Amino acid sequence: MKKPVIISIIAAIIVIVFLFFTIDYILDTLEIVGISVGGSAPSRSAGQAKKSEMMVESYEASDSVKTSAPMLRKQIFTVNMNLEVQKVDQAISYVKDAAASLGGYILNSSSYKSGGGKSGYVTVKIPPNQLDAFTERVKKIGTVVSESLSGEDITEKYYDITTRIANKKELEKRLLALLYKSGKVSDLLDVEKEIGRVREEIERMQGSIKYYDSLVDMATVNISLFEPTSSVPHQRGLWYIIKNGIMKGVQLLVLSISLIIILVIVILPWVLLYYLIALIWKRFKK
Repeated sequence: MKKPVIISIIAAIIVIVFLFFTIDYILDTLEIVGISVGGSAPSRSAGQAKKSEMMVESYEASDSVKTSAPMLRKQIFTVNMNLEVQKVDQAISYVKDAAASLGGYILNSSSYKSGGGKSGYVTVKIPPNQLDAFTERVKKIGTVVSESLSGEDITEKYYDITTRIANKKELEKRLLALLYKSGKVSDLLDVEKEIGRVREEIERMQGSIKYYDSLVDMATVNISLFEPTSSVPHQRGLWYIIKNGIMKGVQLLVLSISLIIILVIVILPWVLLYYLIALIWKRFKK
């Protein structure tokens, strides 16, 4: 065999090997980006193609993540109570002890003087499964004037957020894989920017979930307390009766003098006018 022929065969083999590795690299890159190449990669499954479609849609969450576990109801309960008690301070202390014994706590409390008695306000956080037991204890400290229970079902809203978090985390994984494969500096910067945006959205939604968990895990009880005003008049001594009589007499005297002054001011001009007319009439007759 001639030497040029051998050299040509070796060169052809080198070119074929180079093309093989080049095509394999291109196929791997297309798979990461999310493009499906029919016929050239028979080992690519339909599940991988479906996941790739989630990558493309401007990095937005698309299909919901399906879970086989049943959804637990997520409800927020709020109770408002208005009670008449004998001693507001003692009632507030009792409410604090009752809440602590049932796994709850006082969120805030206040008391102030109002009219002839004292009033107070307490906000309690209590586990939902202890809500009935707690309200029954509170009713024992006084007379219930009003009571209301309201509930808000946030199940759909809650699980919608958890689904979006799962989708965003999946998107984050794909972006990280793309980051490791990217070669150009401009592509790296774009991918890093998108990863930062996705992580910010995940943190924001996780904050919403924590907030909803705090509302669901502990019901809110708003309690208004007030002391009854006494309707029985206090017993007054002799000195109080005398002093009260003198005060009323002075008030009556001042009122009488004021009326006299008003009458004089109003009537005096008419009296003067009458005498003036009478004087003129007498002179006219003469």
